[in-house]
Amino acid sequence: MLALGFCAHVARGEVGAVTWMSLGYLAICSSILAYAAWYWSLVKGGIARIAVARFCNPLVTVALAVAILNERVTWPLALSGATILAGVWLVQSRRG
Repeated sequence: MLALGFCAHVARGEVGAVTWMSLGYLAICSSILAYAAWYWSLVKGGIARIAVARFCNPLVTVALAVAILNERVTWPLALSGATILAGVWLVQSRRG
């Protein structure tokens, strides 16, 4: 609803095809496909396994940003990644 409020102030001719395609991508891929994949993985792996894997999402995001956008890995970022991996390892090692 908030997005519709913002769209009311923009004339339809001001928005180009790239903007509409980007909006479509966000609606389909980021929302519908992501939720479908999430619920499929819950059925296949169970909440205990999937919840721990969710903690690795920031690491994947950073890796993609480094690979695609040429972002720099700083020391605080590397330390954060190591902390996330240590936490995942700790949780997984106590489960067995």
